[in-house]
Amino acid sequence: MVREMKILVVDDDLDLLAAQARLLRLEGYQILEASSGREALTLAREHLPDLILMDVVMPEMDGIQVCQKIKNDPLLKWIFVVLLSSLQKTSNEKAHGLESGADGYISRPLPPRELLARVQALLRIKRAEDALRVALAEKELLLHEIHHRVKNSLEVVIALADLQRSRISDPLAQQSLLELQERVRTVALVHESLYRSESVTCVPAQPFLKKLTDSLVIVFGLQAINLQLDIQDLNLDTKQATPLGLIVNELVTNACKYAFPKDLEPRASAAHGQDRIIRVSLHRQDDLTVLVVGDNGVGLPENFDWRNAKSLGLRLVYRLSQQLHGKLDIFNDQGMYVRLAF
Repeated sequence: MVREMKILVVDDDLDLLAAQARLLRLEGYQILEASSGREALTLAREHLPDLILMDVVMPEMDGIQVCQKIKNDPLLKWIFVVLLSSLQKTSNEKAHGLESGADGYISRPLPPRELLARVQALLRIKRAEDALRVALAEKELLLHEIHHRVKNSLEVVIALADLQRSRISDPLAQQSLLELQERVRTVALVHESLYRSESVTCVPAQPFLKKLTDSLVIVFGLQAINLQLDIQDLNLDTKQATPLGLIVNELVTNACKYAFPKDLEPRASAAHGQDRIIRVSLHRQDDLTVLVVGDNGVGLPENFDWRNAKSLGLRLVYRLSQQLHGKLDIFNDQGMYVRLAF
């Protein structure tokens, strides 16, 4: 059953107001009447009409001012507003009315049949927009639920791997399972971020990478490391978030495992008075997103060819950087540094 459409008619000329309201009531619409801009705002907030037909020229608050307030209000902005004028307005004046957010502009006098036809056309558009908005909200709710379920399923995989690891005595096998768990946890964190985010298509970079790196330092038992993050307030789309998270996971894991061997003489940092530093930064530079992960550890061996490395971690980083269509550079600079621009 199609609900009755609600129209608010606003005009300080009471005769015109009554005539328009009577015409629209005869067509079966539910009509609200206001004789001033302030009254129109009050009725709009109380009744949330589908359409407002509003005279431009009114005392105290004109139709354009009322329209601006309606379109700037998150609760009211979906209401269709059509401005009415009995004066011959120039194109610039009409443009000003439309720039205020109005959905239409009608010059009077207008034959009743044409006014009704325009109102019917606007309300058809309004019904279609409302249906699309409801469908979009349902889709977003469904996607949030999907992300939540995927995250929960991945947590089950992590728990099973943890159970399996507790039954294995080989240290190398235990380490491999631990690293696999962290890779799966990274993917799960992407889905958790999407579930908690207002958007189902973007992951906020700052909380995502902070939670990821904090978790890695704790897992590998290296709380003494000074983890320095410099993450710009960016949003990563779903095609970027998973490979980028896995790249950060591999690089921070490698730094935790290899950058600071037990027999390493700590290298003090004059700037921070700290040793064992891991830095992660993510910034927009021109049209590129640039990730830099580095440490002040032992660095890469001399003449090390990272493109042909046998290490699973570096091979994974290289392949994921190709997935992002990025340019990857790995070099020594008082420790190992990795720069990825994509």
